Amino acid sequence: MVMDAVENMLKAIENYNIEAATRSGNPNAFAYFTQISWFAFLRRIEKEKKQQNIKLKWMSEINIEELLGHVEAGDAEDMSSRFIDVLRERIDVVRAADTEFKAYEKEEKQRRRRAVNVDSDLSEWMED
Repeated sequence: MVMDAVENMLKAIENYNIEAATRSGNPNAFAYFTQISWFAFLRRIEKEKKQQNIKLKWMSEINIEELLGHVEAGDAEDMSSRFIDVLRERIDVVRAADTEFKAYEKEEKQRRRRAVNVDSDLSEWMED
């Protein structure tokens, strides 16, 4: 993840404009490279999330008997059923955590929208 950010910063170093206007009037290379690394982190997290979803989907659809073909017949059924149960429990835990996180994120977004307060009423200054 860090190396993704370093790679992106090295690629973008030529694009940095030292003449770019900022609020203070001074060049702000730190902010420029911080933004590059921040978005590199977000891209890496998104890639890993996609890979996790692919892995979970594959695990839920896999045929365990084929994987455990080298184990004796009696033990394979018992072992595969326990293995499947453990995998399904883990998949359910991950999905539940994802669902909980998405619900929390949605709730926070709505809470932030409602938090907009008006300090004063400007109607007395407006002309009719």
